[in-house]
Amino acid sequence: MSEANEEPTPSEQEPQGDTDWKVEARKWEARAKENKGASDELKKLRDAQMSELEKAKAEAEEAKAEAQSYKQEKERAALVNATAAATGVPPEVLRGSTKEEIEAHAESLKEYFAKPTAPTINLGKPSNNEPAGEREDFARKLFGRE
Repeated sequence: MSEANEEPTPSEQEPQGDTDWKVEARKWEARAKENKGASDELKKLRDAQMSELEKAKAEAEEAKAEAQSYKQEKERAALVNATAAATGVPPEVLRGSTKEEIEAHAESLKEYFAKPTAPTINLGKPSNNEPAGEREDFARKLFGRE
């Protein structure tokens, strides 16, 4: 028997009535060795696939967390912009993570960002107190058109 894959020759075997256990043991040992190699190769493939599967699961979980983070940022930005439009406070200065926190912060800053009304200067019409000539002279002197 030169190779493990070959069947024993009839000369190595005893007559058909009696089984040569030594030959049978060698035959089954050779098969077991072949199967062990195939089993080890299959185990390596499964391990490689499992690690690929685990990698894919981890990447999917990471992508899901990132998408959730972007969604929360988008919702917060919408809340901030809506509150800023309603209160007149610039969205860049608003802080908070919930609607209530953002609105409370906007209310506390509202008085600081309220647009003051500018006084109106009426140069074209004289007031009841001053004659028209004095105002016009003052305006000319003020703007350097004298």
